[in-house]
Amino acid sequence: MLRRFLLFRNFHTKLFISYSLIIIILTVAVAVPTYYYLKDKLVRNQNAIVEQIFNGSVNNFNLLESQYENYTKQIYLIRGYGTESPYTLVEQLVAMDHQTADKFATIQSVKNYISLGQEIYKNWDRISIILEDGTVFSNQEVAADPPDALREQWIGKARTLGGAIDAQYAARDPYTSGGEVPVFSLTRLLQVGAEPAGFMQIQIEASRIFDPSALSEIPFDQIRIYNRSSRIYAYPNAETDYGGTASSAERIADSVDKFPRTKSGKLEFYRQSQSGNFAIYMTVGLDRLYEPIRNFQWVMISIVSFLVLFSLLIYYYLARILTSPLKKIRFALDSMQLSDEENGMEVDLSQSYYIDEIERMNRSFRKMNGRLQQSLSEIVRFHNLQLQSRFDLLQSQINPHFLFNMLGVIQVLSDHNESKLAANLCIKLAEFLRYTIGDNQTKVSLREEFGITEMYLELMKSRYQHRLEYRISLSEEVADMSLPKLVIQPLVENSIKHGYKNLSRPMLIEVEGWMADDRLTIEIKDNGTGFEPSKLNEVKQSIKNHSTSLSRKDGPDGLSIGGMGIASTYLRLKLLYGENVELQLDANEERQGAVIRIAFKLPRGIEVLR
Repeated sequence: MLRRFLLFRNFHTKLFISYSLIIIILTVAVAVPTYYYLKDKLVRNQNAIVEQIFNGSVNNFNLLESQYENYTKQIYLIRGYGTESPYTLVEQLVAMDHQTADKFATIQSVKNYISLGQEIYKNWDRISIILEDGTVFSNQEVAADPPDALREQWIGKARTLGGAIDAQYAARDPYTSGGEVPVFSLTRLLQVGAEPAGFMQIQIEASRIFDPSALSEIPFDQIRIYNRSSRIYAYPNAETDYGGTASSAERIADSVDKFPRTKSGKLEFYRQSQSGNFAIYMTVGLDRLYEPIRNFQWVMISIVSFLVLFSLLIYYYLARILTSPLKKIRFALDSMQLSDEENGMEVDLSQSYYIDEIERMNRSFRKMNGRLQQSLSEIVRFHNLQLQSRFDLLQSQINPHFLFNMLGVIQVLSDHNESKLAANLCIKLAEFLRYTIGDNQTKVSLREEFGITEMYLELMKSRYQHRLEYRISLSEEVADMSLPKLVIQPLVENSIKHGYKNLSRPMLIEVEGWMADDRLTIEIKDNGTGFEPSKLNEVKQSIKNHSTSLSRKDGPDGLSIGGMGIASTYLRLKLLYGENVELQLDANEERQGAVIRIAFKLPRGIEVLR
């Protein structure tokens, strides 16, 4: 009893382990791809957020540079202050030494121009025109006179650029006495002749370019702005030296096509400004950027572990419930014994009667299985005979339009006293009809099939004359191989019927048969309209539906009398050769038109006529 109990426990353990392995494998198979898929989505989302914020800052800088470029050009072009442009007014101010009414009017015109700019570009905080002597005209109050060194720092580099835009960053506006608001400035030298007239400068708060609220959403390390010669800005610590020089900017620009990129544990972004005079570079630490993803990883591991442990507990109790009835039956059978009073012997039911009954049931099952197999074989054979009868009936039908057209051609030839041509056409038509409906032979050689196809094309050429050309090529290697009668001709007929509707160009039909890599291939090509996508899908769906319906009792639908189409021809071959035949429908790459290709796998796919 102890041994039997242990055996049962082993079965219980095996059942539990089997179910446990199944649930673990299924869980891992689902959880791992799901985790990597979600992780990839989260990584892409994080990267997209960072890139969007970076692109927003770049676009803000591009907008500021573009607005400033347009505004400074207006200094030379606008004629709204008497008859002089703002640049001419600035030149006049430089030339005037004493306070006069004209100088006062000129100063007022310059201020009006500055006020007009403020009305147009409301995001600018300060617009200033600075003369060489240090005089500042601005839309904001100039509360402090910056030292010469600071003034030179702000406008000196613009002087050396000769009219190009210079960008500067400062922790505060140098023309105010208080406040600690970081600002960007764009400065340009105003000069037409040999002597400079002054400088055009605008200021904007740094937060309008690099939005602190947006930057707070990402764990970025630094943001830099370079001009053609040096680094002009570094955030968050503008005083920190990152080694930003012209050479570092050039090294970054050399690999601009590789951004954004991951390098040394950082995600790097780089873009040049719209003018190409500046470059913006930002780095984000991957450890901090992907910290939410690591948290998600641990959450996923915890959830999957809990589900696995919970499932194992459930399966353990299910195994006990499933094996409990088996345990009771086993113990009951093992404990049952029959006594033979006459012989004084005990018969163990589990060792004698039980085994004999199982063997009897096994033999009965095998007999029943044999009868079922025989019955199924007869049903399948009868079903195939029915299908073959339907295909044979389809094969024996002649398209009435074809016959009427041929009779019409013969009549026309007779009316024109072309008796020899009409007689020759009658002979060929009779041979064609004899081949299609007058012979009980179901299989023919490829030589015969290609011959009847050529005869059909000759008959059609008598109708279409020069509008129909054809080429037929058959390898001698496959000429004696057999296949069902009327496989190629219906496909050729289908090409002429459907491929040349509303076409005026001459028709060209090419039929070829060859052997390659133990595969017999038959190809029909035309230069007609080809397969429209919708029509091609319709034909493929029809073939799929008919292939599925082969196993139905009533056979495939839609196989109407009056001709064999692509689907009907393929199903006929599918019924005979099964998986050893393939059909391909493609576009004719050499010319406009369609290609129908039938391939047979050898040696079982097709027979050879001796």
